[in-house]
Amino acid sequence: MISSFNSLDNFLYPKKVILTPLQSNYFNTDYNDADLLHGNLDLMKLLTVIGVFILFLAVINFINLTTASYNYRLKEFGVKKCLGADRISLIKQLLTESFLLTIVSGVFGIIIAELFLPYFNQFIDQSLPLLIFSDLRFLILFFAFILLLSLIIGILPSLILSKITPLQLFKHTLSVKGTARNSRNVLTTFQFSIAIILITGSIIILGQIDYVKHRSPGFNTEQLLYIKVHYTQGNNIQVLADKLKQYHGTKSLTKTFGAPGEILLTSEGFPTIAIDSTALNTFGFNILKGRELLPGDAERAVFINQTAFNRLKTKDLGDMKLMGCNVVGVVSDFQYSPLYTKIGPLVLWYNTGITPNTITMRVTGPVGEAVKYIREVWNEVCPDYPLNFGFYNDYFASMYKKEENLASLVSIFSILAVVISCLGIFGLAVFQSEQRIKEIGIRKVLGASVSEIIFLLTKSFTKWVIFANVLAVPISYYLLNKWLQNFAYRIEISWWIFVLAGSTALFIALTTISFQAVKAAAANPVESLKYE
Repeated sequence: MISSFNSLDNFLYPKKVILTPLQSNYFNTDYNDADLLHGNLDLMKLLTVIGVFILFLAVINFINLTTASYNYRLKEFGVKKCLGADRISLIKQLLTESFLLTIVSGVFGIIIAELFLPYFNQFIDQSLPLLIFSDLRFLILFFAFILLLSLIIGILPSLILSKITPLQLFKHTLSVKGTARNSRNVLTTFQFSIAIILITGSIIILGQIDYVKHRSPGFNTEQLLYIKVHYTQGNNIQVLADKLKQYHGTKSLTKTFGAPGEILLTSEGFPTIAIDSTALNTFGFNILKGRELLPGDAERAVFINQTAFNRLKTKDLGDMKLMGCNVVGVVSDFQYSPLYTKIGPLVLWYNTGITPNTITMRVTGPVGEAVKYIREVWNEVCPDYPLNFGFYNDYFASMYKKEENLASLVSIFSILAVVISCLGIFGLAVFQSEQRIKEIGIRKVLGASVSEIIFLLTKSFTKWVIFANVLAVPISYYLLNKWLQNFAYRIEISWWIFVLAGSTALFIALTTISFQAVKAAAANPVESLKYE
């Protein structure tokens, strides 16, 4: 930003140039330049955390289902122990099984990543290669990750299952059973807590993005477009403006130094846009107090916005002066920066001595026809420079592209988390119904109805999902409220958002469980009791 109009030449033609590595500048947003691409380090950290949590959900599923199905391997481990196998050998066997399973899963993961990589690159508007086979470092990291993951998913089941004694072939001891059940309950609660947090995040992020995109910037952006002119083409800007005025669909046109969304000038501490006599009409700024610009006001008059007016001590326009110019009017506040910051004071300086860098024009009629004409004029006047133009409504919307991508990714992760959680809870429901098949048969023989059996099978899962809601609400509120602090204008976090997210998770869980519960409750009790 230029500190004063006297520094304009220093800004355009700097006397000192400092070179810095692009690698260090990629995540350093202190270096602000339109031609310098920046990565979003905070977004990368957030997505990494979410990715780790999604992976953790899959790990939880594996541990839950492995420990839940230990009953099916009682004979195997009991016989091995009778034949002299010790606990260490059983742990090695289970860890080897988890390693082989992880290797197979990793191969399938690479195949799926390769298939979906073009779509992901299209989504992030980047071209990212899969370096696992072309870079030895990534291959080593991949195998290290496989080894670590297999250890994580195998250690708890191996410790639990290796405790089985030959006696448990005939009797289930409560210690092992209770340990496995408690572990599954804790992990299931944690699993659905993550899913609920992600669902809540999707709702609030999408709501905030919708709010900022549809919030009025304070001036009319309908069919209002801008054309950025490189400073080396300053001599051609008047020619461009004259030719663009000749277009039959040009309603109004103005030339400015700076524009809403790009303030380059500061005068006496106030952000400033240098305007011409047609700027107020072209942008549609509303004059709240004062008069219109007169032909003799050039370099002598300024407008200020309402926020600047409120900060000045005197309220009499006749006594107001800024930059040695008379304050001739007050315009209503409009958004000249992203909604991360509140509208601050602003000066509109009627100055024709500063070479403009932006042409703003309001067009009527077909937009495509206007764009075609602009391209033709640009190629005629400035053929050696690329055309940089756009519509103000799209420009303000693009300021929140990062948040839109975040919302999309969080939504995708939320769906993935719910699917993983449902797969796990469905597997546990199948196992539970099989474990209690004799109990269900006896209850039905004694007169229990199908609805009572369904309630019996679903109430334990419902309890843990409700408890997951209790854990997820304060965590999601803290995290999302902290994220919303980045916006000066933001939505309120309402109670119904948490109710909706929690109810959605509970409904999905009950729907998943109910399918197996109904199947178990409707089974013929004779089948489960005929050998008793």
